[in-house]
Amino acid sequence: SAFKLFKIGPAIKDYIWKILSAILHLGNVKFEGEPKARLDEDSEENLQIVSEMLGVSFDDLYFVLTHKKISTFEIITLDLNGDQANRLRDSFAKDLYNKLF
Repeated sequence: SAFKLFKIGPAIKDYIWKILSAILHLGNVKFEGEPKARLDEDSEENLQIVSEMLGVSFDDLYFVLTHKKISTFEIITLDLNGDQANRLRDSFAKDLYNKLF
C-alpha cells in the first residue's frame, strides 16, 4: 500500500482518514434559505460528524460556513444565503483536500 511505501505511521494514517471522511460528509451538508442560510433538515448530523472529525465546535463550523467577513476600516460580518453557503462549503472541501495532498 502507499502508506507502507511512504512509511506513513498509524497516527498520520488516522489523520488522513479523518480528513477524507470529513470531506465526504461535507458533501452531504446542504444549506437553504433566503436571505439567511440555514441547514436543511437532514444535514445537521453530517455537519456534527464533520466538526468532530476536524476537532472544531459545531457552532464555530456552522458560523464560518454561513457568514463572510469583509475587512475595511473595520470587520463586517455578513450572512450568506443558502446558495452562497453551499458554494463556500464546496470551496472549503476542495481546500481541505488540496492541503491534505
